[in-house]
This record gives sequence, structure tokens and C-alpha cells, in this order.
Amino acid sequence: MRRRIGLSFIAMLGLGLILAPVASAFWIVGQTVHQDITREALEGLVSDATLQRIVTANAQTDIEEQDLHAAHFDSESFEAGGARLRELLEETVRKAADRDKEGSTSAFGRALHTLQDFYAHSTWVGRHCIEGEPNDFPIHPDIFDIADPDPTFPCILEKGPMEGYDDPFAVTTGYYPDDTTPPGKCSHAELNKDCTKEEGLENGPIPSCPRSGETCNGESFHEIAKALAVEHTRAFYDLLLDTIRAEYPDDAEEIIEFFNGGSVVCAAVEGGRGTTILLPALLVLMPPFLLRRRFGRG
Repeated sequence: MRRRIGLSFIAMLGLGLILAPVASAFWIVGQTVHQDITREALEGLVSDATLQRIVTANAQTDIEEQDLHAAHFDSESFEAGGARLRELLEETVRKAADRDKEGSTSAFGRALHTLQDFYAHSTWVGRHCIEGEPNDFPIHPDIFDIADPDPTFPCILEKGPMEGYDDPFAVTTGYYPDDTTPPGKCSHAELNKDCTKEEGLENGPIPSCPRSGETCNGESFHEIAKALAVEHTRAFYDLLLDTIRAEYPDDAEEIIEFFNGGSVVCAAVEGGRGTTILLPALLVLMPPFLLRRRFGRG
């Protein structure tokens, strides 16, 4: 019986490998927001193999670093989140210069997840929503250096700039897990804008993402946050190139070409790329309660 179970597992795993589309490491769950953002921002700028590496590292952040607040700007961890972005950008540059394809794309993908979560998990969209005026949402101008708010700074859900505060556009993020939310603050679930219409928004907000369906001049908070994340992802890629050129002026273009390039064959060999393809198969076999726990985040 034990041998039979083992063979069945191998067969199921093999089926997962066959069915799993390489371009979408989280295809089975249906939660592909980070993938969609990253692909929309970077397609045509990097090779398919490089993009797949970046997307995979981005997605794995929700598994490997789910409870690390800095990885998602959760629990008002702005300073730690900014420091993480800076460190991962530096790591990307350094490893690209060392011709470490796996290391550089992994660091960049993890950085992008953190960057993208800022818009989904914070009050940035709500603060910049002015009803009756054309939607013109900026990306954060200094994402590396947002100060942690005062413990008494409240989470205000009303739309628009805050009156009576030194910075009417000051932001906060939700606390994760939800039961760690201090008085006057918001939980992760209260601010989460990760959910898509395919996940139920056509019937109104759903419990895990009540803010996704809120609108600003007819546009959902989810779509606004996603568009901002796409724009900032492109800007972060441009910053990567500028940083490489500043730190390695003599061979910058060669380093950039190395980071942007790559082949599917190399992607399957270097750094054990089988994990990229293996991940969807493993997700098929994960118990449903683990999927709900791990992918209810963004």
C-alpha cells in the first residue's frame, strides 16, 4: 500500500508538471494579481525567461515571507519596508554584476512584491481620491523613506485628504494578522484591495477584501491600486537600470543585457529552475485550508 501511494503521488505530481503553465506559477489558485501587474509592467523589457524568474520570486514571497511585515508593508512597517526595498535593489545590482541570474532576478521579484503591496495594503488610494474630480493618482514619490506613523495616528477610511493633520496625505497600512490590530488602527482585511472581479466583486465586496470594491469616481479601488503598482513597477525597473549605470559605468550595458536576457533552456537548469515548474504541482496537492490561509493575502 505504501508503495502504491508513493506511485500515485508521483503520478499526480507528474500530471501537475504537465498541466502547469510555466508562465503562471500560481495558476491553480486563481489569485494572479502580482503576476498580472509584473507582466504588464515588464513584458517587452526583459526576456520571457527573466520575466518568469521575477514573477516566480514575486509570488513565492506570499509563501516564504508571509508573516514578515516588511515584505508587504503590513502593520505600518514603512521604515522596514523601505529598507527592504533598498537592500533588495542593491542585492539585485550586485548579483547582476556578478552574473548571478538566479540571485538577481529573485531579489528583484521579491522587491516588486513589496512595492506592489504598498498600494493594495495602504490608505494611499483613499487619501488621493477626490470625488467629482478626474482620477489622477500619483505613485509614492519616496517609497524608500516613509516614516512609521505615531502610534496615536488613526486609520481613517473616509476618502480624500485628512483635515487637521500636518500631512493630509499621510498613510497607514493594515495590521496582520487581523487580531493584532491596535485600537484606532485598521486590520489587513479592512484595507486589503487585492481581490479581483473574478473573485466575486461583481456581487459587491467580499469579506477578505472589503475595500477592493469601493470606488473613486466610478473606478474600483482594486483597479486603481493595480494601475499604480504597474506604474511604480516600471519606475522601479528604470531605477534598477539607472543604479547599474551609476555603480558600474564601464560595463553597465553588459550587466543590463545579462539581467534582461536569458533563455528558457538556461532557466530550466540554472539554480534549480525546476522549482518554478514544480510549485504549481505542489499547490494542487496542498490542503484547501492552507491555500485559503496562504493566498488570502496579497
